[in-house]
Amino acid sequence: MIHLKGKYVMPHWKDPRWTLLAFLLTYAILAIGSPTFTRTPAQFFAAVGTCIGLDFLLITFYKRVKLVPLSGFIAAMGTFLLTDSPEVWPYFLVAALSILSKHFIVMNGKHVFNPNNFGVVVAVLFCSDQVMSEPGRWGGHAVSAALISMFGLFCVYRAKKLVLSLTYTSIFFLGVLLRAEIFNANVMRVMAPMTGAGFHLFIFYMISDPATTPSNKKHQFIFAVLLASLDTYMRYSQIKYAPFFSLFILCALYSAVRAPLKDAPAPMFERQLAS
Repeated sequence: MIHLKGKYVMPHWKDPRWTLLAFLLTYAILAIGSPTFTRTPAQFFAAVGTCIGLDFLLITFYKRVKLVPLSGFIAAMGTFLLTDSPEVWPYFLVAALSILSKHFIVMNGKHVFNPNNFGVVVAVLFCSDQVMSEPGRWGGHAVSAALISMFGLFCVYRAKKLVLSLTYTSIFFLGVLLRAEIFNANVMRVMAPMTGAGFHLFIFYMISDPATTPSNKKHQFIFAVLLASLDTYMRYSQIKYAPFFSLFILCALYSAVRAPLKDAPAPMFERQLAS
């Protein structure tokens, strides 16, 4: 970590979260360039201002730690990319829910839910008439998707979550084949979500969170199998936002068993999880 004037602490440049932030910024730039990505500057500043401002205030005055809110910036980009609404206020809402959950819904000193996942799930449950999460609206281009995939793989590799992401993707694909067989549907049509923006964000951003998913490779494998299986079942049951709800449930269960498993986050993050 780098100490700044006034004793504020900047996360070290080797921190994998910098790579993740670069990934999200790249995704945001590509998405904004798509004519089907309907976001406004006001929505961007609502997400960024709320996440960074609230995270900074809680770190400084509630936890009394002088730390640059890098996690808040990451949550801001996630909020901007994952929230879909014609209004501005949902971006304030999802951003606030994300940051508040990180600081106040904790178990054994670590937050229980992926912040953005919590914010999106609560918003789509209670404000479904105004809030959606429809990454498919972003549109898609093969070259952009390929670039994002390579960048995403590098991110999860640096975060030591490659086993988690690859296992989830493999089991999800087996679920695609199973659902195609059950419904006698075209495999490519059932596989369509795997080529979408939301799938990339889910496997490279949400499930790579060091605080809410396993660091041990064996535990990552088990977590990914359970997550993909639950996701497949929810999709089979035609439950909307299946991956978000699946991750919400698995994070809660994992937090309950994490202490006995002694599956701590990667050491690089241990001193900064309070942020």
